[in-house]
This record gives sequence, C-alpha cells and structure tokens, in this order.
Amino acid sequence: MFQNGLFHFSADCVQFAAVRGLLALGAAFRLGRRFGGVAAGVLAALAVCLVQDWLFYVARGASEPIVAALTLWAIDRHLSGRPRLAFLLIFTATLNRPEFSPFLVVYGAYLWLTVPGSKPLVASVLGVAPDLDVAPGVELTGTLEQGVIRTLGVLGLPTPDPGRGLAGHVEAACRGLPPGRTAVRGLFSGGTLCYEAQLILAPHVGRVYSNAPVAKADGLPAPAGSHVCLDLGEEEYTQGRPHPMIDPEARLALLREQGADPATAVVLLDVVLGHGSHPDPAGVLAPACAELSADPEGPRVVAYVLGTRDDPQGYGRQRAILEEVGCIVTATAARAAHAAAAIALRRPELAAADPG
Repeated sequence: MFQNGLFHFSADCVQFAAVRGLLALGAAFRLGRRFGGVAAGVLAALAVCLVQDWLFYVARGASEPIVAALTLWAIDRHLSGRPRLAFLLIFTATLNRPEFSPFLVVYGAYLWLTVPGSKPLVASVLGVAPDLDVAPGVELTGTLEQGVIRTLGVLGLPTPDPGRGLAGHVEAACRGLPPGRTAVRGLFSGGTLCYEAQLILAPHVGRVYSNAPVAKADGLPAPAGSHVCLDLGEEEYTQGRPHPMIDPEARLALLREQGADPATAVVLLDVVLGHGSHPDPAGVLAPACAELSADPEGPRVVAYVLGTRDDPQGYGRQRAILEEVGCIVTATAARAAHAAAAIALRRPELAAADPG
C-alpha cells in the first residue's frame, strides 16, 4: 500500500509472491532431474531464474510465476501418471490466463479419449461458439457461468438461476439515467474477467476497447464516449504498486474519473477475495461507489464478488457492503456484464439473457 508517498509491501504479499516463484523452481527442478539427474534439475531451475524479468514478475506478485508453476507441475503430474490432477492444474492456470483455454480443451479431450473411466467433459472456453462441433460426451460453453451450470446438470444436481430477480434491479437503475449516459466502463482486478466481460458486452453494445483487448484493433486509446474495459493488473497499472487485488485503492481514482465522465452509464467492477487479497476490498471501494450512487443522474455501479463463504474477507459481508452503498451485486461475472449492457441500452431483459 501507499503511505506518505511511499510504497510498502506487506509481509503476506512478499511471502505469497516468494512461494509462487519457489513452486515454479521446484517443478522445473523435478522435471530436469527426471530426464537428466540432479545436475539437470539444477540447470532447469536456473534456466527459469534467467527468464527475462522473472524476478521482477515474482516480486510484484504478477500472474506469470503462478501460471509457470502450474504449467510445470501439470507436466510433472502427467508424467507421474496423475492426468486428472494435471488437468486440474491446467484449469487453474486458465483462470489466471484465459489464453491457456485451448490447452485445457486439448488436454481434456486427450483425457476423455485415452483415460479409461474418464468422466464427461465440460469445457468453458471464453469466446468459443457454443454450437462448435465437439466429440460426443463433451459439453462446450463460452462463459465460466455456463460451465458451472452445465457441470451441475451433468452431475444431476440442481442448477441455479443466476439471473433471477436481476431484471427488476436493472429496470430500477435505468430510471432517471440521462439519455447521454450510454457507455460501459469496466475496471477489473485481472485479465480473465475483463476478457470475459468484453466477449459478453460486444454482441450487445458494439466495440469494447481495452488495454487487454480481444482484438488488437480494439486497443487503447479509445474514442470519446466508447465502451472500455480495463485490466488493472497489467504492467502499466502495477509499476511501483501492488496488484489491485492486494491494494484496491489503485481503482479509486479511476472509479471517480469514470463516474465524472458524462458519457458513463455504468461502472463494472470485480472484487476478488481469498488469501493474499486485501482484507476488506469492498470496504475500500464502497465510499467511491456511494459517491456515484448518491447522484440520481450519475452512473450506476454493477459489481461481482468472486469468492466463497470460507474466504477470510467474508463473502456475504463483502456483498452486503457494496449493496448498502447502492451497487447492483450479481451472482456471477457473466451476469454482471449482462446487467451492465442492459443498463447502457435501457433493456432490462438482457440481464436475464443466456451468456452462452
């Protein structure tokens, strides 16, 4: 966090970053030793350390070290005859970096075809067409929300309706919103949810610009009045300060800036819980959200809290903090993107649309 103009690392932040780096080095050592003995293992670990900017990424808590660790451990587990654990590790890497989705699908298909007794496969690949031809027994979805719902269906468990009642909240939010407010402005902690939001918004609202765009042509700078989704975990926003999951204050200035823009209809936020994240991220964001909600003609705020009841921040408490200051808090990230599009277009029915 920043205090008196200086940047201070917390002990938890430093320890968490170090653990991620050590996990990658440990996996590299195991793989090297497997093929060439202890000397090869040491060389493999040193090779990881010599990757360009490796220590920089580890120190600032970026996603690259954990993705590298998960990938290397997935290879190790596969070679050790633990393919299902390898799949789980690749899936976790995909949550950090959506670019890994094709590897997840390919490896999942490999397991389905080659491992006896494999379970039915449900793959969530952001941006993929749900009607794409796949092997029998494979369920393909284009959003994380639908992936969970399809998985529950395959297991014969009750499936939730994440859009239930949301259209009513969106309809209320549209009342009194000036006609000139038509833009969606997303401020995200990380790339996966930012990427998914762009994919969901674009078919409804048109081009969405981003510092981590789906298409290169939609990169920044964006034209005035455009729809914009920012990944605030990228390098340009983390130079000299921690990741926004650790220090949510990084979003406050942008939140107020977007709220002051007369073109902004809705600000879209994610709040990520868990060990290593800020102890009260919603509490940090709430005052700025309250400022926007206090203006009846100001932009609306739609938020999604990513977490579980077991997270130390308290999932229910974090949702309640945001709801108390006037935010629309949705059940899933996909539903938040739909609600944002519904407000920008004044079409409440979109909040209950199937995200694919």
